[in-house]
Amino acid sequence: MKTNSAQHYDLVYNAWIGPDKTKEEISLIEQLTPSGSSILDIGSGTGRHLIPLKQKQYQVFGLDSSEEMTQVLKSKDPQIEILPFSLLEQKKDSIMSTKFNLVLCMWNTVFEVALEQRELDNFFESAANLLTPNGVLLINTTDADDFEPQTEDFVHMVEHQSLEYKMTWKLLDYNPETSTTVAEEQLIVSNRFKQKTQESRRLITQRHWRHDELVDTAERFGFVCNLVRLSSTEDKYFIFRKKRRPIS
Repeated sequence: MKTNSAQHYDLVYNAWIGPDKTKEEISLIEQLTPSGSSILDIGSGTGRHLIPLKQKQYQVFGLDSSEEMTQVLKSKDPQIEILPFSLLEQKKDSIMSTKFNLVLCMWNTVFEVALEQRELDNFFESAANLLTPNGVLLINTTDADDFEPQTEDFVHMVEHQSLEYKMTWKLLDYNPETSTTVAEEQLIVSNRFKQKTQESRRLITQRHWRHDELVDTAERFGFVCNLVRLSSTEDKYFIFRKKRRPIS
């Protein structure tokens, strides 16, 4: 039986991120929109945010380009609805039957879905169309203003049920003009005899958008921004709200 490698990523990354960061992020979300609100998670992965939010009585929807990640999420909670990734292609004049009170784009997902300015424009245009009039867009990224590519490489190891999981992230290419990186993510699973039982690799391309690039683009699509920080991480949390139109 073939093992879904996303199950291993779920185990390793949840251990690496730790519970404190996720708890603080859920608390921030609760401050932004009340229980019962509808939430769309762009890059929902294996459900790190959607599952606890559903337990808090939010109406949650996922969106992810990885079928393997979605399979892991659905194995945890089959009732969570996964929407097509084409939803991000919604334009300003599109008619959407479903609007969301909150759209999430966490953990550098925006760095992967928008590699060019045109794609970043499309992202904010789609987000504006997916939100209710008083809706909120929450984007979480690492600090691209202080980005140092030489510090990107890391190795993280987890032991679980007599198996060792070794995750390696190695920078392969960096374009300083666009702050775009190509990295290889490698996962090796070994048994207690140090024998390799599974190995997977994937290349990940990211454009590390600076603070002003995100905010300036968002403003062109009718958003205003408030930046917050959490105590458990050095990440940035951009809270984008639609500008209120003056009453005529």
